[in-house]
Amino acid sequence: MCSTYKKKGKDVCSGHYIREVELAAVLLDDIRRITHFARQNELRFADYIGVKQGKEAQREIAALQKKAAEMERRKAELSVLFKRLYEDDVLGRISDEQYKLLSRDYTKEQAELDEALPKVKEQLQTPPEMSAAFWRTREGTQRSQRSPVKFCTPSSNGWR
Repeated sequence: MCSTYKKKGKDVCSGHYIREVELAAVLLDDIRRITHFARQNELRFADYIGVKQGKEAQREIAALQKKAAEMERRKAELSVLFKRLYEDDVLGRISDEQYKLLSRDYTKEQAELDEALPKVKEQLQTPPEMSAAFWRTREGTQRSQRSPVKFCTPSSNGWR
């Protein structure tokens, strides 16, 4: 049932829906079309998947670079904060308890950054690989050449 019809009633929308059988037929047709294309144009399909994965890899690399830059910035910031904290303690602007509490927190955060930053940089150095999903898809299209694609319904599997 249409969500607009459920929310706003029959004055705004008619009570339309998609039957499960029709949806299954559309999905099955789409799966068959894609696997047929992959079988007939294996290199073009591999290029298409490679481009998609390349874009995804670029997004991951950009996110990792941003994360590494933020970690580097925070490490530098912590160093400045720790120096100021020490000066404030020496000049008597803060109590010894405050100094101990803040220095412990800053030291802990700095240790966490020192541990995490090399891992992020290592991830940046590791080249992205062709995903296993591509090879599974390729094997699946080769298998489907030997056997037709069938569609399982919830009722045929006893799910209902």
